[in-house]
Amino acid sequence: MMTDEQLDNLLAKDEKPPVWILYGTHTGNSEQLAKDTAEEFSKKGVNAHISNMEDFDTNLLSDIRRLLIIVSTDGEGEPPLMAEDLLEYLQSEKAPDLSGLSYSILALGDTTYFDFCQAGKDFDSALEKLGAKRILNRMDCDVDFEENYKEWIDTLLKMETC
Repeated sequence: MMTDEQLDNLLAKDEKPPVWILYGTHTGNSEQLAKDTAEEFSKKGVNAHISNMEDFDTNLLSDIRRLLIIVSTDGEGEPPLMAEDLLEYLQSEKAPDLSGLSYSILALGDTTYFDFCQAGKDFDSALEKLGAKRILNRMDCDVDFEENYKEWIDTLLKMETC
């Protein structure tokens, strides 16, 4: 009979770390895409955790290995209200070293605005400065985001199976 420690070691070898999906939304599009993304990863047998940025516990950041951010841009380049505190934290001196974290960002915006997808760009920059490694370039999406989202998620899912 296997001990609990042996069982934990066996599971740890076979199981990839979960994918965390954080979203910041104003109209609900980022939330729906985050749910769709979690569902797609679950179909592949990958454990996915989803949270809106407002409710996310930043103390977990140091333990996360794989992070996907789906965020829209409000007004003139601002993050949605629910994403402001997380972005400020990541840009602050309090933010931890994230060199053990791999990430990708799906940014939603509107090309009629000068600061197109600025919130996604700001999150990308903050994570990079904290040492996180980009696994896939940020995907900037216009109002009709479906095709870009499909390309982003399909690429991530292909990478997952490698």
